[in-house]
Amino acid sequence: MKRNYNYLLILSACLLLSSCNKYKDGPSISLRSRKARLVNKWQISEGSSQYYVFSEIFSLEFTKDGAYIMEVEQDTVNTKFVEGTWEFYDNRNSVITYIPSFTYRHFTIGDMHDTLNLSKLEHKEVWYSSLEGERKLKPFD
Repeated sequence: MKRNYNYLLILSACLLLSSCNKYKDGPSISLRSRKARLVNKWQISEGSSQYYVFSEIFSLEFTKDGAYIMEVEQDTVNTKFVEGTWEFYDNRNSVITYIPSFTYRHFTIGDMHDTLNLSKLEHKEVWYSSLEGERKLKPFD
C-alpha cells in the first residue's frame, strides 16, 4: 500500500509540474519570479528593430520600479532615451508599456501604448509578439 502511495505521489508531482508551463515556449519551471526575469536592459536579437516612428531601437529596459526605457536612434550620431512605464497584464501573460507624449526629430509624438504578448520569459531570453511583429530579446552587452 505504501508503495502505491509513493507511485501516486510521484505521478501527481509530474502532472503538476508539466502543467505549470506559463508561456508557450518556456520555461516549464523557474526559481525566479516573472518580474525578476523581465527586469533587465535588453537588446533585440531577432525581429524588427523598428518601432512605430523610430528607425532603430538600441535597447529596451524594464526596471524594478515599473519604468520602461527605450534607447532609440535620434539621428546618425545621437541616441535618445524615451521613458515610460510597464506592468504585467492578463495574468502575467502580457506586458503593457506606456510612453507619454514626447518630441522626436522635431515632431511631437502622442502617447504610445503597446501590449507585448509573452511566449518565452527566461532570465537570458525573452520572446514576444506585438503589433510590430515578433521579437526575441537578449541581455544588453
